[in-house]
Amino acid sequence: MTGNEIPRRNYKMSDADLCMFASNLVNDMNLDSEMLAPFGVSAPGILAFKAIGDAFENLPTDIETEGAVMETTLSKNNLITQVKESIRNLALRVEMKWGLDSIKYRSLMFTGINNIADNDLLFVARRVKRVVTGCLADLSAEGLTQEILDNFGDLVDAYEEAKNVSHDTMDARLEATKVRIENGNTLYANVTKYCEIGKRVFANSNPVRYNCYVIYDSFSAGTLIAPTDLSVDVSTMTFSVSPVPNAVSYQFEMAVAGSQDFEVIYTGPDNFFIYTPPVSGLASYRARCHNSGGYSDYSNLMVYNYVEPVLPAPGYISLTVINASTGAIAINWESVEGALFFRLFSSQVAIGAEEPAAGLYTLVGEYTTASYSGTVSTGYRYWFYVISGSSEEMLSVPSQSIYVDMQLIP
Repeated sequence: MTGNEIPRRNYKMSDADLCMFASNLVNDMNLDSEMLAPFGVSAPGILAFKAIGDAFENLPTDIETEGAVMETTLSKNNLITQVKESIRNLALRVEMKWGLDSIKYRSLMFTGINNIADNDLLFVARRVKRVVTGCLADLSAEGLTQEILDNFGDLVDAYEEAKNVSHDTMDARLEATKVRIENGNTLYANVTKYCEIGKRVFANSNPVRYNCYVIYDSFSAGTLIAPTDLSVDVSTMTFSVSPVPNAVSYQFEMAVAGSQDFEVIYTGPDNFFIYTPPVSGLASYRARCHNSGGYSDYSNLMVYNYVEPVLPAPGYISLTVINASTGAIAINWESVEGALFFRLFSSQVAIGAEEPAAGLYTLVGEYTTASYSGTVSTGYRYWFYVISGSSEEMLSVPSQSIYVDMQLIP
């Protein structure tokens, strides 16, 4: 187990039931101390066992730590909305001044901002501030002021701080969960040890005292324990819990961030199912099981932040002039996992023009391989970039741009 992994619970009963069982077991061990003493069970040992149970009972639960996670995440998400809106407002001023196809507008590189990751959003925001700050004098006619830039900088700093606080709070919740499970496993290991001793002492002499040391009796309808180990495998989007004895069916529920209005997302015989949340964002999940006697208690809450997958931009794009006389060129780029096609765009500007880097990009073509070969006319500078895609709704941001000057051949 690595430092970031949640350990597996070694017991099937709920934390509350484990605490209650351990407390009752302490009373039984004190009552039977003379019979248990030949097996190393002493008064100090019983007190130490009781202390383990008391410490476990006082640990915070997921429900207690979830509140802090939800609060900091909502604060961060509110700032994300404000940062994105501010970026769009700044970009609009650049668009009004130079147009969508200008090099200045493209240098903002904020395409796909709706699905951008937290760290990438911070990087984009810093870049937009640098670019727009350099254009402050030119954009004054479009309403840009130093105060607006300063406020945007303060907003980005606040977002970075909120992102860090949210990350730290999630780490704290994860650590609290790990500590509770580790302590629960330690308590359960002691419970099973003392129960085994008690069962062996009374196996052939006292059935009543023997039953006091049996952890699991036979289950009947209506005595279901709450599901444990609620988790999601993000590689397959499979939600699951550990199987529960005597459970006939399972029910999984979800509530969006900040809401206690849970909705059923699965009911069926399996303790697992594949599910993709309808929208990106933070949500709480819980599960319970059912048989002819009714429903069990709910599992502990699991908070999961689903981020809709976005294809990355192709990387390492390169251009080679095959034949300068004929204008033959070859372009290659790094392939992208999950991409079904690539679209190559080109901008053609006459060499010697006032702004040779600027120009209207048009689609060259769509390709299923990460390469292109063709010919261009001499006397022009050609700019190229590539996007990847798996559907019209799933397109990447543009790759880095490259250019080549095809000089006139004397």
